[in-house]
Amino acid sequence: MAILGDIIEVHHRRRHPRLGAQEDSRSIESIQNLLDSYELSLNTLTISPGAITGRSPSRTHRCATPGSPAHSEDVCASPDSAGGHPRAQLVIAYSTHILHVLHVLLYGKWDAIAMLEDDDDWITSKRFTQCTSHAIAASQSLSTILAIDPELAFMSYLFGIYLLQGSFIFLLFADRLPQLGPNESVQQACENIIRAHEVCVVTLSTEFQV
Repeated sequence: MAILGDIIEVHHRRRHPRLGAQEDSRSIESIQNLLDSYELSLNTLTISPGAITGRSPSRTHRCATPGSPAHSEDVCASPDSAGGHPRAQLVIAYSTHILHVLHVLLYGKWDAIAMLEDDDDWITSKRFTQCTSHAIAASQSLSTILAIDPELAFMSYLFGIYLLQGSFIFLLFADRLPQLGPNESVQQACENIIRAHEVCVVTLSTEFQV
């Protein structure tokens, strides 16, 4: 939430009547460093899910073997190791999606109409490339989320907001598709987003879209 607050601050400052003309590259760099730390901690969590499951990844459990005492401590592979715990997978999947959406918010445009009009040649900038790559990555994480949490109940209110904000750029792809031609990655991303939105309409509150 702290990173999101910083992104909102930079976004609002760009539209300030007096401060909007100031260079914001240093602010963006600082936020990117925070996102890099976020990604690093997420990668660590993927390797060591014990922080979520409440047990060490290397922790073993007792298992009975024929002829062994009732309290023997034979080493058995824990089903929670290697990220196998369902809650660990759930947290990692949602966190990965949020990570990519935060990148989309940092480098993308928040207004769909302004994005489609593209008065400032945003689509030719490096920011557009970064926004696009993370938007596609965010949509790919949706497949994992839907497989683990098909009703999207883990973040029943907030997730719909992140999903919507991470989807705007695909309106631009749909608008430019006749000129750019088909793209398999974009097509798959759109399918994932449509599936997730269909679940949201059925199971989640959509009052934030009003």
